Formats: sequence, C-alpha cells, structure tokens
Amino acid sequence: EMPFSCRKGVCHACLLRAVSGEPTADSQQDVEPLLRDKDYFLPCKCVPVTDMALALPDKRDYYSGALVSERDDSVAGCCTLTLVPFDAEALSACELLAIRHPDGTYQRFAVAEQHDNGDIRLQIDNSADDHVSAWLYGEAAIGDELQVQAVAADDSVSNVHATEKTDNDGGQVCSAHNSAAIAPDQEMWAALDEGRLLGVIMNDFYTIVYDDPKLAPFFEGITKQRSVEKQFLFMRQLFTGEKVYFGDRPKNAHHWMVISDELFDYRERLMEQCLRKHNLPEHLIKRWLDIDESFRKDIVKSEAIPRIVNGVEMPLDGFGEVELEIGSLCDGCSREVMEGETVRYHLRLGTIYCQSCASE
Repeated sequence: EMPFSCRKGVCHACLLRAVSGEPTADSQQDVEPLLRDKDYFLPCKCVPVTDMALALPDKRDYYSGALVSERDDSVAGCCTLTLVPFDAEALSACELLAIRHPDGTYQRFAVAEQHDNGDIRLQIDNSADDHVSAWLYGEAAIGDELQVQAVAADDSVSNVHATEKTDNDGGQVCSAHNSAAIAPDQEMWAALDEGRLLGVIMNDFYTIVYDDPKLAPFFEGITKQRSVEKQFLFMRQLFTGEKVYFGDRPKNAHHWMVISDELFDYRERLMEQCLRKHNLPEHLIKRWLDIDESFRKDIVKSEAIPRIVNGVEMPLDGFGEVELEIGSLCDGCSREVMEGETVRYHLRLGTIYCQSCASE
C-alpha cells in the first residue's frame, strides 16, 4: 500500500526508496539531491531497467522543523545556537545536521552537544565561507524555525543548490521530504474516520464562520465550498503527512488580514465548540487546538504585510500574471491548471485563474 495522487510526477505523494536496483534518471529528476543520493525516486515516472526492491520513505531522511530556543554570542566571531527539534526521534544521536536556507541551499554542521531531552547545540563560525553559515550567524534569532535533517557522516551534503520547486513563500511544496513541523497523527486521523468526519467538521465550522459578523468579512469573494476544500486538504496533510495541499503557507495566506489575539481566540472557541459538537475526544480536541495555536505567530498582526512571492514583496492588492512551476487548480472553474501555464492571480488573496476565467 502506498500513497499517490497526480500520477504525473508533480505531487511527489508516491515517493519511494530503492533498497536495491537502480532508479531511472527520469524518476529522480525532481527529487531533492539529498534524497536522490539515498535512492529515492518517483515510481509513477519509473520504467525499471533492473530488478528493484522498494521501501516506503524513512522519516529520518526528511527535513523537519526545529525551533531556535537560545543564542549565545559571548565568543567573538562565533555564535552557539540551541535547537529544539519538533521530531526529536528523527534527530536522535545525530552527529551532523543539515540546515536548509530559504533559497533551497543547505549546509551541514557538526553537532556540538545533544541533550537528553533532544535539544541540539551548534556552533556557527562567522568566518565560514558559505552563505548558510553567514545567514545563521547574522539572522538566526530566538523563536525562529529552521528546516533541519540528520545526516550520516559519509553523506555528501556540501553547500549545493537543491533542485526544488518552491511555494509563494519561498518554501518547498509537494516534495515529500518537506515534512511539516507537526508530525502525522494516526490516532487523530482514525478518530476522524479517515477524513469523513473531518469533512463534516469543516463544512459545519465554515457554515458558522460565513454567518459570523466578525469572521465573514475575511472570506468575501471566496465561496464556502472553496474554503472548506482548502482547509480540509491542509488539515489532512497535517494529520496524515500526505502531500495533498498545494496552497499558500498560513503566513502568506493571511498576509492581508489584520487579526488580533482576541479575534484569533474567538475563532478558536468556535472551532473548539464545533469539535466538541461532533464528539471528538477531549485529548484530541486539545491536540487540534495546540496545532492551531502553533500558527498564531504567522496570523496575528496589527497591520497587513506584503505577500512574498519567490522572495519578492508583492503589492497588497491587484492582479498579476505568473507561469506556474507546479500544477494547481483554478479558483474560478476548479479545472486542473498544468505546470507551465500562465495564470492570473490576485495579489492579496493568492487565488489563481486560468486563461478562460481571466478573460471573463
């Protein structure tokens, strides 16, 4: 049994690794180099030329999140960062840690110390001649989230560019190695009846939201069905790890929305009531709300911020055109829009429209 979606090599949901045998070049073309070196490939694009033995991905091979909890600059020309991994098991007893820059490049660093609780200490030398080290030394601050991966001592992880597709926030989408900081939750997914109850909850919740005078203005011009679909896919990806969500990250998706802590709390109370109404167990309700809380820093703000597209700040309103680097769905007619097509997109909302809808 293996996950799959597009069957065209776009979504990367079917990513597997070859235990023996040779993956073809076509099947590894868009796979991130660190995974390619470990014989990961896309079976939907692979016509084998040798016998192959296959295995599901190992989560220890994926990037995951780690929070900068401490920074020490007491030694001139060097800083010490303490990282709290979101998935301590995947980084347990690692000697080398690969850290990815927002532009897709990465560098490996020797682990100076790993505490019993999983926290990792790294020393970043300002004299290092790679830009990942310079970025960490100059910009890494307490509270920042870094994308990290444990690396075997014999792995080749020098500072090279990864051939990755990126989302509009400069982060990778669709490749399975870009696991969210939130680990998949099989218990939650089972309680949601493999998605059936999740659909019911999302529909009920957005029915409430679209009728609520405090929240409805944020969804003007967007159908309830579209909101339900996007949030369903976003939550499904969080709970299962399947790469099924192709929208913006929360920070980009909410960039124009001025949302206070009080309004964020208000929305969470409505969600809590909805989850309780549908008899989700109390410990899973708390787990769900903890996930929502982790996005507070990306959503709450006192004024609108620009949407970031490929590292560039965009105007807060209006339309633009862009050639898609990865397939998506038209927000007007819901048809599939293929990689390479030019679409019209709303700078504030991030909605995209195929050529047919854009001309109407």
